[in-house]
Amino acid sequence: MRRPFIAVLAAAALAAGAAYGPHASAQSTVDPLAYGFQGEGGLFEQDLDARTGALAPSAAQQAAVRALGARAVWNPLGSPKVLTRDDAGYLSGPQAGSPADVARGWVRKNAGLFGLSARQTEVAALELLKAVPLAEGPELRAKMRGGAYVTGRQPFVVTFRQVFAGAPTGQDGLLTVGLDPEGRVAFVSSSVTRDARVTNKASLSVVQAYEAAAREVGVELDGAALTAAGTAANGAALLSLPGVADSQRVRLVTVPTAKQGVRLAYEVIVIKSTPGGRGYGHDGNPFAWTSLVDGQTGAVLVRVNNLDHFADTAEPSGDSLPYWKVFPNAPNFPKAGVKTPDNRQSWCYLPGADCARVLGENSGKPNTAGAQAFDEILSDNGMAGPTFSTTGNNAKTAPSRVSFLTPDAAVPPVSPTRTYNFPFTDQWHSSGCNPSSFVTPGLNDIDAATTNLFVMHNRMHDWSYYLGFTEENYNAQVDNVGSEADTEQQENDPEIGNSQSGSVGGGPTFQGRDNANQITLNDGIAPITNQYLWEPLQAGFYAPCTDGAFDMGIVGHEYGHMISNRMTAGPDTGLSGMQASSMGESWSDLMATEYLNGYGLAPYANENRFSLAPYVTGDLQAGIRNYGPNKSPLNYSDLEYDGNGVTSPHADGEIWNATQIDVRQALAAKYGDRFPEGNKALQAACADGLKASAACPGNRRWIQLLFDGYLLQPSQTTMLDSRDAILASDKMRYKGANLPTLWAAYAKRGMGADASSAGVADLSSEPGFRNPMGANGTVRFKPVVEGGGTAKLVNVFVGDYEARIVPVAVSENGATTKAEQYAPGTYKLLVQGEGFGARRLTVTVKPGAQTITLPLRKNLASLASGAKATGNGGNLDKIHDDTENTNWGSVEGAPRDPAEAPTVRDKQVTVDLAGGASMVGEVQVSAANRPVCAGDATADGCEQQAGDDTPYDTGGQSRFAALRSFEILTCDATAGKDCSKDASFTSVLVTRDAFPAGPPRPTAPDLNLRSFTVRPTKATHVRIKVLDNQCTGGQAFTGKANIEGNPLNDADCTTGFTTAAAAGAPTTVVSLSQKKNVRISELQVFAGSGSAARR
Repeated sequence: MRRPFIAVLAAAALAAGAAYGPHASAQSTVDPLAYGFQGEGGLFEQDLDARTGALAPSAAQQAAVRALGARAVWNPLGSPKVLTRDDAGYLSGPQAGSPADVARGWVRKNAGLFGLSARQTEVAALELLKAVPLAEGPELRAKMRGGAYVTGRQPFVVTFRQVFAGAPTGQDGLLTVGLDPEGRVAFVSSSVTRDARVTNKASLSVVQAYEAAAREVGVELDGAALTAAGTAANGAALLSLPGVADSQRVRLVTVPTAKQGVRLAYEVIVIKSTPGGRGYGHDGNPFAWTSLVDGQTGAVLVRVNNLDHFADTAEPSGDSLPYWKVFPNAPNFPKAGVKTPDNRQSWCYLPGADCARVLGENSGKPNTAGAQAFDEILSDNGMAGPTFSTTGNNAKTAPSRVSFLTPDAAVPPVSPTRTYNFPFTDQWHSSGCNPSSFVTPGLNDIDAATTNLFVMHNRMHDWSYYLGFTEENYNAQVDNVGSEADTEQQENDPEIGNSQSGSVGGGPTFQGRDNANQITLNDGIAPITNQYLWEPLQAGFYAPCTDGAFDMGIVGHEYGHMISNRMTAGPDTGLSGMQASSMGESWSDLMATEYLNGYGLAPYANENRFSLAPYVTGDLQAGIRNYGPNKSPLNYSDLEYDGNGVTSPHADGEIWNATQIDVRQALAAKYGDRFPEGNKALQAACADGLKASAACPGNRRWIQLLFDGYLLQPSQTTMLDSRDAILASDKMRYKGANLPTLWAAYAKRGMGADASSAGVADLSSEPGFRNPMGANGTVRFKPVVEGGGTAKLVNVFVGDYEARIVPVAVSENGATTKAEQYAPGTYKLLVQGEGFGARRLTVTVKPGAQTITLPLRKNLASLASGAKATGNGGNLDKIHDDTENTNWGSVEGAPRDPAEAPTVRDKQVTVDLAGGASMVGEVQVSAANRPVCAGDATADGCEQQAGDDTPYDTGGQSRFAALRSFEILTCDATAGKDCSKDASFTSVLVTRDAFPAGPPRPTAPDLNLRSFTVRPTKATHVRIKVLDNQCTGGQAFTGKANIEGNPLNDADCTTGFTTAAAAGAPTTVVSLSQKKNVRISELQVFAGSGSAARR
């Protein structure tokens, strides 16, 4: 795992700061910044695995892998995490018998490869969890309706789970085998342990275990009395926590470890699913953790955070009941002062006049993956009956505007006639986010929002069912009516949807606005989603006044978290670890947008059809992300590229987004002649499961492979592990027909055959660009210094980023780098070195050997070359240290020169250039933020005030405090000028909106390094003077651009305010203004006429 070799830098910070600035009013009783938007704040709890050590594979195990012609990735328990082949081959020959018997027989034959004895492969020690076929949509439609599930031989996924002392494993202990239709083993993932010794006793009580888990995640019980509330279907003890409707759960399981054998442990679920109410130490924010507590010591061995953040028409006729009025994608994009029209469609269960979409029987073909209408549930006698509300077998949806303490969730919209056509009046937008709309007769369109959310949850249920998210793969239903197996323990878990969650109780703080989340627990426990209202928030997020329940992208994204977590690693585990969580965010994006694209619902205006949630965010190109996934420069080397996003998985998930959209488009192009992507009727038939994926456009094959991959991959999956699962799925389902196409796409994004990762927590994973199934170029890089000289150390990066990024090549003392293989194509490079700043290049790689010259220019402002910085603020040496990994800042509350400007305007830094006077023609400037400082105040992320040991600006860094506009001035001391005086400086460049971020907030690509041509000037000193930061200079962040009808909130970034209150505390006015804070990451100065190119 390489990081850039920079002498002045240590390892990059491991933790990150809040999405917002560190300064609020002193009177504030709650810090809304700490929780942050989408979990970017300091209170976002990462997953934890406190188990230590690792068992190395034995020589015999490694020999067994070689004998299979395979490649293994090893887990800490000493067994193969992934076992696969990179070519078109398999891990076995054809085998006859039932899939479960074939898989167990192969495991028994290869027990030594896993470090297991023959006895450890028997049923008592390795129970069968499931054996499910990778069926096609038409087969799954038949299954739901009671028909034959599978005809002929099918690819199968078989999963086993280890059992110790009669208790199943709660974490790890899984072994999954992927079989093709001939019974050949294509892929294996495992987390089984070689050490079967149970080394402790479960001496803690259920309550003691719960208290230990709650204490470890900061849930303050404060004497709250836990009371017994029964027993769950899986044997877990149910506990009641005062003021919380959710049942707390404790179950005895086992946890394998590398050093301490197998530990008896309690699986504890600590949950509060809705905002507001009693805070329990979390200021009313929802929380949901699954912790595995050592049954004897009370130590938390493993913790997983389960909270995933993100004109009237004619009415249908009575014979088409029930029907629902919904927005197929989202309402029209909101415009200031213009009421959004009600252009919803009527979706009916049965065909009828004026039905835009039929959800039930249509020409004898069922369009729902259910045996009854959305609003029906089965009675004890098996007959379906209507609930006359937004409650059904797949979803239960209701308002939750305050909290469960005042249970408005008990009164979902009701229609005795089953005509769910509640009015949409656009109240929230038209009123300018005025909370008085909550008490108007229209109640802020709450019934329309709840209906929309209910229908879209059902649509996601049906769409995903035809891709394999069935009862056997742990979907969400009251009754598992399509299951052939006994799944009683896995029932009674419909998707619980809370509309306008916390909109009253949460107020206009980050607790009740501008977010959505999903809580996914074990199969058999109902998953819960919260959909919030959106509005502009000062120095936080500038969204229009919208309702997330009307945006199918947001709804589908949150439902997608349940899909990927339930389908991965058995019924109880789900995704765990940073790379896995990042892909979880990506998979949710991809599923939501593929639903919309598959049904021809995107674009519905002029938005990027792959962007997530452009309606609620107002960003029509990137949506809620830094990039639209089809317009992204990211690759596998870019982990932690976003300084504001390293605490949450969203930013790194965009790497997987970009990669998968490349795969999607490559498959769509491959099959485009026979199955055109633009054939909307064919796409809809495929999305409805009416056609097998092989008779569909390439994008349907792609999304099918994603779903197949969920079933194969391990819980703590890396991007490379998931890549391997998808490649194996292609062997199993399509006989490897798409392997060359898949490998080519992965290789271009740095996930080629030479890529490697030390595990799910490895954020310095090695990229690799070699395509194992195609021609490659063998590339060396040769740095050449313009004007002569030698570069001591040069890092070569692929892409647009340098800070915290893994270089693809490193040159020392001017040497040509070692040869690496790259798939042919065009690559963007960023070349960085001490004394040389950074330079962006574009190169083309062709098959065969080539040496690429890297022209370097001397950075006249480089600290490494002897330049010196003076001026305002702190961390002055970080503004010219050749890297965006650190930054200069002038921040409120920090030590300040009395002569320093009181606001950001006119704050300045002057660099005495290295080497005397030079003709200056170009500057490069970066406004990139860095993560919050971690631990040691002397670490790389924690910069020091020059000449002092006192840390300066060590907290989180607001996106809105980043530089926006600046002026460059020069002085020439050799011309007799006194460069210590302001009057000696001459302006050579004035920029306006140099870093032109717009709503909803400044993003990483808005702030990173850009080049500016200056009027050629002889200079010994160069000064950068701040004109505006994002807050003071961004017109989209002003009160004028965000006219509010909400008296509790003024979104003006400079002069506004919001309100906040901890549970039970008085409301407090808080200003999050960044008008006194500004940061600059880099000032680099180059000789010559410069380049006219700006980035």
